[in-house]
Amino acid sequence: PGRLGGRALAVRGPFSWTGDVAAFSKATVAIDANEGGGAISLNTGGTKPLITGTLAFDDFNMAAYLGLRQPGGSDLTRFLEGSYMREWLQRLGAVWTLPLAHQVDADFRLSAKKIQWDASKIGPAAMTVALKNGKLSAHLAEVLFDGGAGSGQIAIDFNGLVPQWTLRGRLKSAPAG
Repeated sequence: PGRLGGRALAVRGPFSWTGDVAAFSKATVAIDANEGGGAISLNTGGTKPLITGTLAFDDFNMAAYLGLRQPGGSDLTRFLEGSYMREWLQRLGAVWTLPLAHQVDADFRLSAKKIQWDASKIGPAAMTVALKNGKLSAHLAEVLFDGGAGSGQIAIDFNGLVPQWTLRGRLKSAPAG
């Protein structure tokens, strides 16, 4: 109940292994109940393993990752008011003590034609996620929702005793309620 998504991951498709690089070139990837396609590779030739990928989803359900369907109004309304973001960051803080952030580096390009979040119409959306030397950076290039648009960045530095967060965002023509 108090845990965010990421319960199941499955990758299938053509697989190759050459030297230090293992890759799925035309992969079908299932993350929990979300299925998409693209390429994923693991390079173990550096000082740390590097996981890279480009994944595209037609439909991505965010419920497992954001703890949706809580009382107190629609999730999008609570998000725009700020209360949802505070709740989500508190829940995420418990997950992101992440010792793994120091063990691997990662670089992903993600896109979705449609995102399910509450009853809101969201999408298309595109983002990049990078993890390097204990620092996570995610950039949401653009997302369309309910007649509005947004973009944003989140950065988390896991190198200190307590992870340091930076969150920036921009909304344009966002619904007021």
